[in-house]
Amino acid sequence: MSPTATVVIPTHNHGETLRYAVSSVQAQTVQDFEILIVGDGAPDVTRSVARELMRSDPRIRFLDFPKGARYGEEHRHTALASAKGKIVCYLCDDDLWLPSHLSQMQELLNLADLAGSADIAISPAGEMVCGAFDLNHALDRDLLRKGVTGFGLASGAHTMDAYRRLPYGWRTTPSDTHIDMFMWQQFLAQPWCRTLSSPRPTVLRFEARHWDGQSREVRLGALAYWLAQVSRPGGEAEFAWRAFESMWFQTPHPAATRRASVICANHSFPSLQFGQRIHFSSPQASPCLSWGWSGQEDWGVWSDGEESRLTVSIPTAPPRLLRMDICVDLLPLYRAGQVDVFVNGERVGAWDASDAPTQVRSLLFPGSPWLDIRFSIPHAAPLRQLTESEDHRRLGIGLRWFEINPGGCE
Repeated sequence: MSPTATVVIPTHNHGETLRYAVSSVQAQTVQDFEILIVGDGAPDVTRSVARELMRSDPRIRFLDFPKGARYGEEHRHTALASAKGKIVCYLCDDDLWLPSHLSQMQELLNLADLAGSADIAISPAGEMVCGAFDLNHALDRDLLRKGVTGFGLASGAHTMDAYRRLPYGWRTTPSDTHIDMFMWQQFLAQPWCRTLSSPRPTVLRFEARHWDGQSREVRLGALAYWLAQVSRPGGEAEFAWRAFESMWFQTPHPAATRRASVICANHSFPSLQFGQRIHFSSPQASPCLSWGWSGQEDWGVWSDGEESRLTVSIPTAPPRLLRMDICVDLLPLYRAGQVDVFVNGERVGAWDASDAPTQVRSLLFPGSPWLDIRFSIPHAAPLRQLTESEDHRRLGIGLRWFEINPGGCE
């Protein structure tokens, strides 16, 4: 039976880091995969590690090619000729995936041909920079087509059927072009290609230009540390919350360029007391607006995009059940759809967009010291497509205020 996913890991001279990259694939919540390690003139140490990994896990195959042009892109094309997965995901030999990466790519590619997720770049100094790219925003797509910016190899995925429809697939990239960008541009050039992106970071990047100069002990120690952090029970969720609490770069059109922001790993979520009402027109609410919001206005704030998130913490020990009361505006343009609400990854409610446009809505959910509240608004579309406005924002729901209280007696 064919696996769900083929994971392609190109490698040259990062033999020891390859172990950690493969371990992050083996730690995925989805286990139905094959791993193709694609050697591009790999030295003996890399070949030895790759063969050892292949012997330890029957899902792994090592394809040992001589050194090819540039980064051996044509070897990837050859490898995919024997791939068995329905979807293809990529991982660099010195990066890590968070455990939900394959699951997220599978979910996106159920509806798309090419997909990408946000990532977090980690420097030797411990600085973390979170970046996201929106394949479905016209300005982002234009920047990618022009080769200005895009998303990395480890964040990208596509269906095998879509790859086979391409005119070329992986091929030697012109010397003045980034190889991953060249591949994604080929997909975007196809009129049939459907694309989706997720702002949720599921990739940790350890860029070679920063890490190649570090000692072996420092580099491998960092990979071991972060792999352990995100693989432990609850580790990915906690790390994702800290990523989302970062303040994202604001532009006239927030989705118009790759967003990047330094994450403070030791900073706690914005703190909220029980019964404390937070008005979204207030600066007090700004730290809670972690992703997918337009600028605050004198009445509150609009969501901008298909996914918007709030992050808060509860300083006192939370009870087993919590209740959130939230005053929501539903934009009349989107009354044809539904807004799903998730807390810490668990779906806790759905709002029918045909209801009255302004309501106070209540949601019950399990208690936790940290709350990642996500609104899924799949019908959001740019206002410029629905009105005569030049507004690029994809408005869906408006928030006026919210508060959190114990959800009832234990």
